[in-house]
Amino acid sequence: PQGVGRGAWFVVGLLAFYPGHLVNLQWGWQVAVFISLLGIVAPVCLLSAPALGWKGQVLALLAALLGAMAFGTTLAVFPVAMALLLLRQDWSLPRRFLAILPWLVMSAGVLVWMRWDHAGAAIAKPSVPALLAYAGNYLGSGVLHFARPLALPWLLVALVVAILSARVAPRQRAVPCLALMACAIGAALLTAWGRAAPFGAEHGFVTRYVSYSVLFWFGWLVLVLGALAARPGWRRWLSPLLGLAA
Repeated sequence: PQGVGRGAWFVVGLLAFYPGHLVNLQWGWQVAVFISLLGIVAPVCLLSAPALGWKGQVLALLAALLGAMAFGTTLAVFPVAMALLLLRQDWSLPRRFLAILPWLVMSAGVLVWMRWDHAGAAIAKPSVPALLAYAGNYLGSGVLHFARPLALPWLLVALVVAILSARVAPRQRAVPCLALMACAIGAALLTAWGRAAPFGAEHGFVTRYVSYSVLFWFGWLVLVLGALAARPGWRRWLSPLLGLAA
């Protein structure tokens, strides 16, 4: 955003080169995580673009399918992609519903394939509080990994700030940022569904999950930086918060 100093973007760079990614980079088969991340980020970028043609729609769907084949966490992007299509104000309502049909079919196909592939596998179901606690730790630890008791309260503060920042951001910036954050929340809930019951909420702090949780903080930081530029009067309280995140 205009009005934001170049130094502020160093904070975004810290996330891109977060040492937590090394766990996945050094663990051979975990390259699937980065194929999965491509399957999340590419559809968000393509489907939130100001102009979207059929080529962009096909590429977005193929990227999501590739990501889901690599790592099931990519399933988080499917409902977000459909929401992005339904929110397009430059399309008629029938065109929006027609555009989400392939996503509905592909979602059902991937779920059936995964169900068949894991037939007979029993998964313990977590309680709602355990599910939310795990997901909160998963997301909050993205920037507060070594201050575990503060991760969940910090996440709640960050969510409120994101909502306020999104209200003053241009739609073209707010939509992809919120979409990335939604994908990270979906990834957190999917992981919590499978891991919270057998391992407990503390398992949400596993370092390798940072590769997904940083998507939340990428979106959050861009929204906050934009709010700093759009609302100079907010600097008094937003700047310390941004500094704390850094």
